[in-house]
Order: sequence, then structure tokens, then C-alpha cells
Amino acid sequence: SLLDRQIARHWRDKAFARVKGVTGKPARKVAVVGNCQSFGYAFALKLFDPALVVDRYALVAPSYTDLKTLRGALADYDIVFSQDFGPKILRDNATSDALYADLPGVIRLPTVNFYGFHPDTIHLLDPTKGYRYILGPAGVYHSALALFGHIKGFSVEQTEALFSHEAFAFVGYLDVWPSAIEEVLRAGQAASMKLDSAVA
Repeated sequence: SLLDRQIARHWRDKAFARVKGVTGKPARKVAVVGNCQSFGYAFALKLFDPALVVDRYALVAPSYTDLKTLRGALADYDIVFSQDFGPKILRDNATSDALYADLPGVIRLPTVNFYGFHPDTIHLLDPTKGYRYILGPAGVYHSALALFGHIKGFSVEQTEALFSHEAFAFVGYLDVWPSAIEEVLRAGQAASMKLDSAVA
């Protein structure tokens, strides 16, 4: 997984003692732990301060890394940011709560999933392959309506017919906007960030 590769890179870089700033002083090291949004967070931090060394620990699929290994790598950073994550990512099923307990200085970042824009989007996991994401034409993203059509044995034409205003209204897709805003605000509050001005 991406996480396993970053752990290996970290230990390699530590062994070769990289990380020297332009002045010869050790640069401040920042780790960003999280899902696909961690790339954007890491990039933004680098834009704010180009002298930072920012490493991304992507938690996007089950990995061979356990909490002890992740914690050991993150302990070498000056600042650690992390999004919340659940079980089935780390080998020992540890969650972000365990990471926060072990590294109390971790700064929480919100996971922003605004499903008001894409209420039909789902992720599919394969239990026969360690709950790894099932990849399709759009990567890890799939359509709940397309899956429903497949499970029910619908033809392509019948499945396409599900993508209508009437079907969206019937399954509640047209009503998710308010709850999607509430979820973004809740995610911000959980990370001690006020996001009220970021949503309309």
C-alpha cells in the first residue's frame, strides 16, 4: 500500500540522514496522515512554508503496517497532522483514536466528504482480498444505482433508466444537501475547526 511504501521511505531516509535545509540546519519535518485528501493538505503546508519537509502517510487501503510501526515513524516528526481513520487500514485494526492516545501532540484534520455533490457515490470492498477496494472505471468510486441494477439483474438500459429525477427523488438523493452540510460542520468541529464560512 501507499502507507507501507512511505514507512519504508521514512526508515531509508532516516538511515541516510537526509533532511537538511538550505541553511544547513535541519529542516522542520511534518507528517500528514490521512486519506486521499492528505495529498491536498500536504501540498498546502508546503505552499505555506517551502522550507518544510512534508511527508504524506496515505491511509487509503489496508496495509501491512501496524500502529507501533506507524507511531515509530511519526515520532521522528516535529509536527504530525492526521485525519480520523477506522479499522481495516492498519494491520492490527488500530484506529486514529489509538494513534491520538499514543502521540498526544497530533493535530487533527477534518475529513471533508461533501456527499451533497455526489450522493450516489459508494466504495466497494472485497472481503476475499482483505477488504481491499474494488477498482472500477472511476478508481475506487462506484455508483450505488449501477450496483443496484447489477444485483437485480437489470439490463444496461434498465440501469440507465435509474438515473432520472424521479429515481433520485425516490431514493432521497435530492434531499441530502442539508445533512451533507451538517456532516461537514461536524467533521470540522471534531477537529476543532470552524467550517461554517466554508459552506453555503
